[in-house]
Amino acid sequence: MSEHFAPAELSNGDRIVLDPSASGGGMRQMALHLRRKDGSTRSVLLPYPRAGLGGGRIIVSPSEQMAVLSIYSGQSEEGYELFNIADAITRVGGLGYEFGEFASYCFSPDETLLVMALAFTCSEWWLPWDDGEAEPDGAERLAFGFGQLRLHEVATGKISVAGNQRELTTIQICDRSSSRRRRSACPCPGRRSRSVFPSPMLSCCPSTGDALLATA
Repeated sequence: MSEHFAPAELSNGDRIVLDPSASGGGMRQMALHLRRKDGSTRSVLLPYPRAGLGGGRIIVSPSEQMAVLSIYSGQSEEGYELFNIADAITRVGGLGYEFGEFASYCFSPDETLLVMALAFTCSEWWLPWDDGEAEPDGAERLAFGFGQLRLHEVATGKISVAGNQRELTTIQICDRSSSRRRRSACPCPGRRSRSVFPSPMLSCCPSTGDALLATA
C-alpha cells in the first residue's frame, strides 16, 4: 500500500511535512519536518511502524501550537504521534497501533486534552446486531460495542479509555480524503462519508473538523 501524507499548512505560511522513508543509524525511520516560511527547517525522527504504514494525515490544533500525526497500517490498525510545534517541533506523546478503523480526533478548548474515537470497524458495523450480540444498556435500548474513546492528557502523557465499549457513542463519519465508502450526507463541508451509519445527531469537532456522532 502506498504511503501518502498531505502537508499541513499553518496560517503563517509554515508547513508540516512527513517523509515516511527517512533513514538513520541503519534503521528505517520517518521524519516529520516543520518547514518555516523563512527557509529554516526543524525536524524530528520517528521509528517506522513495525506493522507497516498504509497512510494517514497531519492535524493541526486551532491555536497551531499542537499537531497530530495520525497513521494507519492498512490492516485495521490506527495510531498517532502528538507534537508541540509552538517554537520547534517536539514529540510529547503518542499511541501505538490499536485495532480499529477511521480514527477521529478532537482537542479540548484549552488543548490540554486530545480525544481519539476509534471504531472497531466502519465497513460492517452492523454485524454484532445481526449476530445477536446487542444487549440492554439500562435505558430501554439495545446496544453493542462499537469502539473505544481514548483521552490523552497532554501535560502528563497519560492515555485512558473512557467508560466501556458500550458507552462509546462518538464515531468518525467523514474524512475529506476518503473515497472507499459510499457517499452520503455529511455535516462537514468538503468531506465525504466513510460510513453509512444512519443518525440525525451529527456534529463537527470544532478543533479538527472531524465529523462526530454524539448521542446522550
